Amino acid sequence: PWPVLLISLMLSVTGLAILGVLIAFITTSVQRRLELVKRGNTPVVEVGHTLILGWSKKVVSVLDFLSRTRRKQNVVILSPRGIEDMQDDLSLHFRPWPNLDVVLRSGPTHTLPDLERVGLASAGSVICVARASDEGGGETDIETIKTLMLLGGFREWDGSAPPMVAEITQKRNVEIANIAASRRIPLVSTSEIISKVIVQSARQPGISAVYGEIFSDGGNDLVVQSIPEAAGRTFAEVARWYPEAIPVGIAWQDQSRTVAALNPEPDYELAAGEQLVLMSPTANIKRHSTVSVLDEVTGGDSRKRTPRLERLLIIGWNENIDEILGELDAHAATDAVVTILSNRDEVS
Repeated sequence: PWPVLLISLMLSVTGLAILGVLIAFITTSVQRRLELVKRGNTPVVEVGHTLILGWSKKVVSVLDFLSRTRRKQNVVILSPRGIEDMQDDLSLHFRPWPNLDVVLRSGPTHTLPDLERVGLASAGSVICVARASDEGGGETDIETIKTLMLLGGFREWDGSAPPMVAEITQKRNVEIANIAASRRIPLVSTSEIISKVIVQSARQPGISAVYGEIFSDGGNDLVVQSIPEAAGRTFAEVARWYPEAIPVGIAWQDQSRTVAALNPEPDYELAAGEQLVLMSPTANIKRHSTVSVLDEVTGGDSRKRTPRLERLLIIGWNENIDEILGELDAHAATDAVVTILSNRDEVS
């Protein structure tokens, strides 16, 4: 009968409408979810991961060193840049990173909700990278200092606080950054380190090879060892115990973090609880406490003569020029003439 046909038609049309609405809802939800993933707004559920905050050209080098540790690990990168921009940068410098699972997230690094979104509380280590100077005007360390304020006051860790380190581009901002981090996070002043390495390489020919060995991922490694019997001995005396390693410094515990000091004086006496920092090709370091292998060397003086810093030529210009000139001034025994050759105007 026609009433049955009419009711059946209405039910069919209603069912099609409901089905269409359901399909549209599912499609919209999937598209919204994909858009969130594309923009990097989804939370991270990783545990024990390496968290990199910020973005610069150094991120690729950091990923290279993490990959060479030959340990499978997850890396989460939080940066104000867009996901597509970060992916484009990584694709330009792509390396085979079989040991790394890199997760990209977009957002500011100086807001607590965004830090919680990338699993700050459960991170295994935190690396704060300074913004590159060519990514906009203004001071490059402002964002890093804001991030350090949050990291220094963060207390909701899943256990003890993980190892953290931050990069500061300008030496003049180090003290401010230390105050912002409550002096709990080690800082690396890149301008200061680069300036010192450049000046020392000019003063000591061949020292660049030493720096290359120290910072390389192969060959010798830095090993920290506890030596109870070294308490009360001088650093020079303890150095003679190691025929196949080079003691380069000491380390000790300061509250909740480890502090290291490199190149102590030869007459420095090691205290109880202090550890020795050695450079060695292997972690199994042989020690001879009775044999002096670094006593007086015969056969003449093999040391090279240190060049006198009297006339210097600097080719190029960047933001480290002030630090380099300061280092040169600190090491010059007499008045020196420095000539700078660059494409900048003299008045600028």
